[in-house]
Amino acid sequence: PPGWFARAGGRDGYRSYWERSGDGIVLLGSGVARLIRAEGTAPLRDAAALLRADRPMLVADALTREIGGVRYLGGFAFDPAQPAAPEWAGFPAGQLVLPRVLLHIRDGRATLTASVPIAPGADWAAACEETLAELAALAGATAPSADHPARVRAIEERPTAGAWHDVVARTAAEVQS
Repeated sequence: PPGWFARAGGRDGYRSYWERSGDGIVLLGSGVARLIRAEGTAPLRDAAALLRADRPMLVADALTREIGGVRYLGGFAFDPAQPAAPEWAGFPAGQLVLPRVLLHIRDGRATLTASVPIAPGADWAAACEETLAELAALAGATAPSADHPARVRAIEERPTAGAWHDVVARTAAEVQS
């Protein structure tokens, strides 16, 4: 929903949108519960190691498991060995975000998931209250303003088939190593 997306990312400015229209799937993320940045030359392998380290800390209810589990959103450089194009300056070779709030729409059914990071010994009630406040802000009817404009930026790259196959083969080798 455009209004929800326009209000997303209020606390930390992060929002994401992913869609597979042929399958009727839309993911809208707001906020950051966990950020994984892979800065090295093997970003997929580095990110995979960090995701494996996260696994014991993730708790999902039955509904979250029903929609495929906890979802990190993000992406990776097509070829981290090459210099980044100007529009990608400031982005790491790989980045995954566990959104604080994720709206998952599939075949007209919507599910809202809140991810609440709670450090050992922390006040879990306060952490949950922050997330509830973010949910309330997302549900509000506030329209985008000059202070909080709605901006969407989409970039699509189309490498040659040969270049794509080379990168996929290198990536597969990195993941297997």
